[in-house]
Amino acid sequence: MTPVISRIRWILILAGFWCMLQGSLSAGQFLIGLAVGAFTLFVVATPNKTLKRRIRLFPLIRLILHQMVDLVRSSVRVTFDVLTPTARARPRILAVPVAQLDHVGVTVLANGITLTPGSLTLDTNEDGTVLYVHDMYAEDADKVRAAVSMELASLVRDAFPCEPPGGDA
Repeated sequence: MTPVISRIRWILILAGFWCMLQGSLSAGQFLIGLAVGAFTLFVVATPNKTLKRRIRLFPLIRLILHQMVDLVRSSVRVTFDVLTPTARARPRILAVPVAQLDHVGVTVLANGITLTPGSLTLDTNEDGTVLYVHDMYAEDADKVRAAVSMELASLVRDAFPCEPPGGDA
């Protein structure tokens, strides 16, 4: 795919996200989205960078839906815990292995964890293969690790195909 077609595709994707954020699919909003997308690519993608990363649409939609469900579920849990007199929180800091993701995948995964109420990504190790996560409701540490490193990391890897660190990605 040529760089021009890749940039046009990115501009169209960004325009679509703009319309979703605005809650309107009018021609005016789409044109504004095109302008915002073009400006964003102008600022982000310098001439020596190429936009070669493939993003797979349906896995990305699945990842977004998973995050939305997690967001609602976690919000209800945290709200219930705050409003009831008995604290149910069992906070822990966990080391979660994410060796199967490259730096972009680790960033997307870390942001997804941080967006969920009751959890926060604190840091990574030096080579980016372990995330340190604070979880408010980590009764079973192995279950939380599995949910992040298997389930969520798998969704990220499907949406953003990558080579793990040490590859040519």
